[in-house]
Amino acid sequence: MKKSGKTRIATFLIKSLKHRYRILSIKHSCESNFDIDKQGKDSWRMKKAGAYTVTILSDKKLAIISDADNIDPLQMVTDLENLLRVEFDLVLIEGFSRLVGQNKNVFKIIAAKSTNDFKEIIKNVDEKILAVVSSEKIRTDYPTISFDEMDKLLELLERILSP
Repeated sequence: MKKSGKTRIATFLIKSLKHRYRILSIKHSCESNFDIDKQGKDSWRMKKAGAYTVTILSDKKLAIISDADNIDPLQMVTDLENLLRVEFDLVLIEGFSRLVGQNKNVFKIIAAKSTNDFKEIIKNVDEKILAVVSSEKIRTDYPTISFDEMDKLLELLERILSP
């Protein structure tokens, strides 16, 4: 659901956990032809010319812009770890509400604007739900957290992450 608070939750968790964990953040876009490169830049021109993948690399940053067909986000995590030779402690995937996680360590945090949004989202979710975050009181058996109390979400997540 658009404007439900997913990015707000993700950025809160990243800011809160970045000093203890190496985090990979994957953002799902509903727009199949989104573009992150600026029109007129060299990388944009190379992609526009027909390159399947364009990589922008400096001594401090790496960006990859690639065509992708039916990417499995969980497989992408492994592929990125192999490509970058970096292991991630935590992967935050924003969106992909229909993502089915066979991995026992995949947990969902549902961001819902309202009870009706929650009912719609929950139809498509069969994984383990860590919590529901909403500005509205939602009746459910799952832990429900207000956007004003996201420290409680952090506590729930830390219990899972701590050995």
